[in-house]
Amino acid sequence: MKRIIKKLLTGYLCLCLLGTVGFFAVGNGIYSYALLRKTEAGYTEAQENRWIVQNSEDRYVTSEDGLTLHAHFKENPKAKGKYAIMCHGGSGNAITITPWTRMLFRMGFSVLCPNARAHGKSEGSVKGMGYLERRDIILWINEIVKNDPDAQILLFGLSVGGSTVLFTSGEADLPQNVKAVVSDCAFTTVYEEFGNILRRFVPFLPDFPVVDSISLACRIRGGYSFRQASCVEAVKKSTTPTLFIHGDADTRIPLYMLDELYENADCPKEKLIVEGAGHADARETNPELYWRTVENFLKDKFI
Repeated sequence: MKRIIKKLLTGYLCLCLLGTVGFFAVGNGIYSYALLRKTEAGYTEAQENRWIVQNSEDRYVTSEDGLTLHAHFKENPKAKGKYAIMCHGGSGNAITITPWTRMLFRMGFSVLCPNARAHGKSEGSVKGMGYLERRDIILWINEIVKNDPDAQILLFGLSVGGSTVLFTSGEADLPQNVKAVVSDCAFTTVYEEFGNILRRFVPFLPDFPVVDSISLACRIRGGYSFRQASCVEAVKKSTTPTLFIHGDADTRIPLYMLDELYENADCPKEKLIVEGAGHADARETNPELYWRTVENFLKDKFI
């Protein structure tokens, strides 16, 4: 009997080990597909999307982990010390946020459009989902302040960029020059976002152990875990006035995430929910409401 029990336990442990290895292999594969650098069309986009390239100067900083990061900068002679740092989405680059950038420029801001690490002309192989990039944005803010100590800065982000600016707003060393944040369709945590993405392809897929296995691969290879990358925790620490924007038809980052972020934000805050707008589509769905809300939110934040 003891021999039979021993064999059963050995078999069970072998199955557990094989299952663990299997799940990690799956997680590692999804991590590589989703978060490692991809080749981008980028700099041959349509005319509107080339505006920032044709009318800007290149700027560079070195990240805290030694990467050379690139941004496009266009000075507005009417800005009077107002700057907007524009953070693009996870599948784009500094060019793909150009329609938003052009409007902020027309509203009187000089604009800085960083290519996030592992995007565009910036170095790096791992996408940080806004969490690693939060430290990079602090560097870009400090670069502006170094050249203009009285600078008044807006952080504006779309999709993953919307999460990037929320992560940044919770940093303890955020310069007081940052006067406002506009976050369009941000997620709550990287963990929840990956679970939501996977369930779009495989309904009813449990977060554990699949998302946990991807997070483990990211922790080992990318330097951060999905659970620690929480915008909810970041906004709890923020004191910067923040406008949260979302479309009520967004399936990529569901509307409930806006509600959770807004409820937990411990700062002056407003929100805009655009009816019928999908992911990153609020501007196109109702441009008049979108930009009127942004302008009204910003008008008393900048001198």
